[in-house]
Amino acid sequence: MLPNFPKFKKLTIDDQEEINKYTKIFPPYSDYNFVSLFSYNTKEFIEISVLHNNLVVKFQDYITNKPFYSFIGNLDVKETVLELIQLSLGNNLPPVLKLIPEINISNNHSLLEEFNILQDPDNFDYILSVDEIKTLQGNKYGGKRNFVNRFIRTYGEKEINVLDLTDIKIQTQIEELFFLWERTKGKIRDETETEFTATKRLLESANFLNLIPIGIYHDGKLIAFSIDELIQDNYAIIHFEKADTSFVGIFQYLKQATAKHINDLGGKFINYEQDLGIEGLRQAKQSWNPVDYLKKYTITKKL
Repeated sequence: MLPNFPKFKKLTIDDQEEINKYTKIFPPYSDYNFVSLFSYNTKEFIEISVLHNNLVVKFQDYITNKPFYSFIGNLDVKETVLELIQLSLGNNLPPVLKLIPEINISNNHSLLEEFNILQDPDNFDYILSVDEIKTLQGNKYGGKRNFVNRFIRTYGEKEINVLDLTDIKIQTQIEELFFLWERTKGKIRDETETEFTATKRLLESANFLNLIPIGIYHDGKLIAFSIDELIQDNYAIIHFEKADTSFVGIFQYLKQATAKHINDLGGKFINYEQDLGIEGLRQAKQSWNPVDYLKKYTITKKL
């Protein structure tokens, strides 16, 4: 059982079922997805609680690492917001709630009388269409389709395999590919440490998580992988993906292969998570022609 506010507990792998009980009745916002919460909890910082039957999370900001509170749920929203702002002040934190899902506030217009509620586009989740990505038909996917065709023509025989993430050999292949991607991108370890550690945490706990990973092999070597999860309402979420970019078109080929695999399992939409306001990431995600966004907000109290 999760503790009732004002008590909190550190997030652990054992909290998966309880957290899913609170999140599965809402659209699949990436920040509250258990696998995302758990794998990126690299400093064991995240704490959770229940307030007015809403799930409360103490996060670290993805860019600054500064703590803040947020929640998902639509019960007694005004009271929940007020209590979390008061908690923030009591802990010498800025009196602002971030990553607030639109579903929390969409039917509660009276909140605008007391709070400043602002959209946070940097943290909108991109929603992609599985049907579109699996076929790449139409002019808007012409560039992607050309890269896929070039990859197929250039590199001959390839294998697309479902990966057993509990296999030490597979884990080693994923780590080696991560390091190759890191070197190719000219990144230093300080820049990639959080993502690498998050990937390791996921691999080490893979037998407790319902993941649907695929790998692309060329001449027996792993050249790309995508670690995904099928969640509620025919949605999937992409948690990690990496590729050897010396293979021209590999990322486009990987994304299409991922969509085909998700389609075979009944998925219709892919949550491609947020861009965090990083321009290159934003351009890359927008290039996949999102069909929708899961919007998030910041909330502060009016003076």
